[in-house]
Amino acid sequence: RITLDGPSYVAAMQHVPDRDIRKQVYIGYLTRASEFTAEQLESKETEKKEGAPGKDNVPIINEMLKLRKEVSGLLGFNNYAEQSLA
Repeated sequence: RITLDGPSYVAAMQHVPDRDIRKQVYIGYLTRASEFTAEQLESKETEKKEGAPGKDNVPIINEMLKLRKEVSGLLGFNNYAEQSLA
């Protein structure tokens, strides 16, 4: 079983003899939290087509950052980094 966790990914890239499987693992690793699909990466498309299935986590990440800053402010810190070091 190959996962996209670091140790599994590195081992697969170093030891799997089948080039097609290594390519699948590589593309999967690249598109884990990306707005691009594997097909878009392979075709060198950089613009996301409307309605295309993607993995665009950017809005979720932006919301997480906003909420972290808000919580940190409520707890009396200037930012999340300051809070995490306290």
